[in-house]
Amino acid sequence: MLTSINQIKLEGNLPDTVKDEILAPHLTKAEIEMKNILSPDLYARIAALESDNEDYITCAIAEANLALSYSIPSLNIETQGSGIVHSKGWDESRSELLSQQEVEKLQKYYRDVAMDFLKFYIPVSESADKPIDEVRGADYKISVI
Repeated sequence: MLTSINQIKLEGNLPDTVKDEILAPHLTKAEIEMKNILSPDLYARIAALESDNEDYITCAIAEANLALSYSIPSLNIETQGSGIVHSKGWDESRSELLSQQEVEKLQKYYRDVAMDFLKFYIPVSESADKPIDEVRGADYKISVI
């Protein structure tokens, strides 16, 4: 993995009270997606770089943002006792979860940030006159000519 749970918390401005166990599965998903986007070989080469290398830092930030995009639905679930609740508290202390549309918008934001950071790392075709195959993800599609 290029990034860490702490980097995810920094990128998402998440408090330390967010448990690592909530973010860990999404970090794994982000790593898998990064390997699919970049290729396992390129991902391994970037992972082998020093942590202060510009390419390493750029891809680590992208991976953290992908992990955040996967994490948003999990962070938007409040549980109490025996189940999931929509809101908690009374009056001024009441808090409500994000709507489905707000969740999707936030997920798209973090995914877009990640893809902006990765655009120069996505492998291009060896033949300049042929577009490469499209890189596909959950809700994006990129073609490079």
